[in-house]
Formats: sequence, structure tokens, C-alpha cells
Amino acid sequence: MGDGASLGPNCAGSTAVAAHTPATATSTPVILDCNALLDLKDTLRGTATLNWSKDLAMRSWDGISVGNSIEEGCNPPGGGDRVTSISLDNRHNPDARLNGQVPAGFADVTAMRHINLRVNDLTGGIPAALGGMPCLRSLTLNGNDLTGPIPTALGSLPNLGGTLDLSENGLSGAIPKELGNLTDLQGLNLGDNALTGAIPKELGDMATLSWATSPTCEGCGWKAPPGALQTTTAG
Repeated sequence: MGDGASLGPNCAGSTAVAAHTPATATSTPVILDCNALLDLKDTLRGTATLNWSKDLAMRSWDGISVGNSIEEGCNPPGGGDRVTSISLDNRHNPDARLNGQVPAGFADVTAMRHINLRVNDLTGGIPAALGGMPCLRSLTLNGNDLTGPIPTALGSLPNLGGTLDLSENGLSGAIPKELGNLTDLQGLNLGDNALTGAIPKELGDMATLSWATSPTCEGCGWKAPPGALQTTTAG
């Protein structure tokens, strides 16, 4: 996929992956993770600073966690150590806020379980490619300047069983009924956007949902039993 230069980086044999793969390896999954993140780095950071580099161990990269990739419901090809999460929540550090875009290239990091980019200055849309991440369990993008529709592809995430938080952005259009396919989702926050239309009844039928925030609730943390979203409207 890639969001950077056409001649992408090559982490093989570098300090970044030395703790996770043999020095002679040229294309292990963790090397591919490293390549993908360096390729999308500039897209994500904009003019902000990220210390991601082939010359620095990945476990010391800003916001990056590396660990065993195998867990219940997710066994990506290759196994072993992989990048499992990114957390660049800058609500308490305004000078470090990212001002690029959410990269479609995150989908190339196939063992990623958690993406947390809460409270930055990211613009543009939410890439539909994120809906193809087989291990993703939570997606937290609230408090940015994201625009455009909520991709229907997010309803295809097979393991999204934690939180989907897209609140406090400038998202528009209808709420996709496909989000009702997230049958293990526990928390949903779509508040404080420019969404319009009725909340799909499919969201009210999500039996595992323990809390949800309606677009008209704007951060209230409303706890709703199944079916409580059916009669609420957005916009």
C-alpha cells in the first residue's frame, strides 16, 4: 500500500529489528512491519516529530509496541514478534500533536491490535483500508479534524471487540448500518460530528455493546441496553 516514497525503506539487518529477527533475515513479518511504518511515517506526522528510524530499536519508537503476534482469534502469517499497537495520544502534549493524515498503510501492519491517535490535529478522511486489518481490536481516532464519511468497510473488522471512538471530528453523512456487524464491540462513540439521518437499527441490536454515545449526546458516555439506539436520530 504505502504512503511514502516509491522506493520504500528496508529495515533488514538494521538496529530497528535486531532484537526481533536474525541478522541475516531479509523479509520476516517484523521487517515488513518496520518497512511499512517508515513508509507511512511522513503521512502520519505531517510537520510533527516522530523518532522512528532504522537506527533505533523499534521498542523505543514513539508510541509503538512490539510483542508476540499470536492471540485468540488472530494468528497472522509468520508469527513471532510483530508490531501490535500504536498509541500516540497527545491530549496532554499539544506541542507533539500529529498534523498529517491517518495512513491507509496501517493496513500493511497486519498484526496490529490497537490504534490510538486520540487528540491530534489529523485531517482528511478515515481510510477504508483500515477495514481490512484482521487483528484490530480497538480504533481510537477521537479529537482530531477528520472529515468525510465513516467507511462502511469498518464493519468488516473481524476482531474489533474493544472500542470504536470516532467522536469529536467533522465526519459527515449517514452512520453505516454495517457497523452493526461488529458483534463483539463493547464501546461505540460517534458523538460531536456532523452525521445525519437515523441511527441504524442494526446498532441497537448489538448484544455485546456496553456503552454507546449517540451523535446527539456529544460526549455524555450514555450506557444503553440493546435496542436503545434504534429510535435516536443523528444531526
